[in-house]
Amino acid sequence: MEKQKKPKNRFLQRGGYALAITAIVIVAALVLNILATALAARFPLDLDLTAEKTFSMSEKNAKYLQEVSRPVTITVCSDEADYSATGRVAETMQNYYISDPTGKYLAQTLSILREYTKRNSNITLRFADPYRPSFVEIQQRFSGKQIGYGDILVESDFEVNGKAISRQQVIHLQDTYEMTNTSDEYDRYFGYNTFEISGSNLETLLTSAIFNATSEKSTQVSFIAAHSNQEDITALQAAMEQNNYEFSVIDNLLGQDIPAETDVLLITAPTGDFAGDELSKIDAFLENDGKRGKALLYFAGAASPELPNLYDFLNEWGIQFSDGILYETTANNYIGNPTTIGLQNERTDYTKNVNETSNVVYVASNCLPMETGFSTQGNRSTTQLLSSSDTVVVRPFGVGDEWKPSGKGGKAYAAGILSKDTIYAENMAELNSYVLAFSSVDFLNEMWSMYTYINNIAFALDAVNAAAGRSDDAITITTKTINNESYADRVNGLSSTIVKTVFIAGLPLLFVAVGIIVWARRKRR
Repeated sequence: MEKQKKPKNRFLQRGGYALAITAIVIVAALVLNILATALAARFPLDLDLTAEKTFSMSEKNAKYLQEVSRPVTITVCSDEADYSATGRVAETMQNYYISDPTGKYLAQTLSILREYTKRNSNITLRFADPYRPSFVEIQQRFSGKQIGYGDILVESDFEVNGKAISRQQVIHLQDTYEMTNTSDEYDRYFGYNTFEISGSNLETLLTSAIFNATSEKSTQVSFIAAHSNQEDITALQAAMEQNNYEFSVIDNLLGQDIPAETDVLLITAPTGDFAGDELSKIDAFLENDGKRGKALLYFAGAASPELPNLYDFLNEWGIQFSDGILYETTANNYIGNPTTIGLQNERTDYTKNVNETSNVVYVASNCLPMETGFSTQGNRSTTQLLSSSDTVVVRPFGVGDEWKPSGKGGKAYAAGILSKDTIYAENMAELNSYVLAFSSVDFLNEMWSMYTYINNIAFALDAVNAAAGRSDDAITITTKTINNESYADRVNGLSSTIVKTVFIAGLPLLFVAVGIIVWARRKRR
């Protein structure tokens, strides 16, 4: 008799597979959620749909950040929620007569800041309200630096050869953005200027701050106080210290030697001429035992007395000064007074990081007539960095403001000259020392820093970087301007929504749907 087969369990046949598939779907959905959350937190998964990639990091910047090997902490001096069109950061900007009506540039700032931490695990981002008691600890580490609401702090602590190094950098809120003057001609005439944000400089400033904070060596500047007024350099010193320069003071070159670690000597608006022994020390400093690699930075002053010794020294470097003050004969080329003149960037390789900056001007009062004495002579060559218009004349010393030029004419004078002394090492590498001269110490006037469209300090800093051999250190990234508003206004929310929808909801629902379809098809069999 044939043995009868046992009937198959219909539940196992039809429901078992569906149950197994459902279990697999649930597990897969959980794994996907965990992976998506971890990836979104650690890597730059945001989708920037703007044509100009205004909410994502430039390729040049991303490549540099991957190489940062030291710990960096970025502290935003605000609550995170205050980076909006109606938040306290916007209110703070209004104190500077700056507005971001839609809040799109504030949103862009947050997006870029978050991306820094995703590019390198050594970079940490945090938010801290400077008006809360807990901020005292941070303030102590940034002792001597002015910090305001919305500023961005960058710091790094590390060791080099057993020596502890701690560096701090401050990016001020009003410096983070490029502005367009929106006031009318009447308000501008009376000094009432209002501005609207038209671009972001955050990437350049923040990456430069990280570079400076993590650098092993700073550039040493020695200020010769016996012949200069230290108040003249306040704005330049602040900018240079932000860029990893350290300042010290030499009271008198007759009684002191120039410290061996000095890289740059600084002289501003001398109050008296230099003695031969002093100039011999400066000459030996620039020669540096045949190694070169040093720089002298000089800003002339109209109130200085006669300086025959110093001018003879500068003349040997191809920098010639003469008596008088430059007087602009064309009204469109001066501000308020014909001796407060507009200056033109000659766009040389020595100032390449400011050459492409748009909508800026350069201004200085009481510029002395300055010219290049030669183009090339022996080991030395000169380059004109900054010039007046060709409609200036020279107003003699000692005349009053009622003085007027007679007749027509005029010519262009140099306002900034860089002179280079070059020798060659055995391997034919260039060894250079520099003398950098500006025709007026007023070029550094703190007053000009109040106007966002006057770019004096940035120009001076770029030229100093060149003279100090730091041109290649500068990190310049194109200003990010939001033009495609139809995307830009919603790009942040859209990018995060896409990630959440696809990875957290879309794929799990897809797996569930597939499971239901498989279960239904098997049930009908």
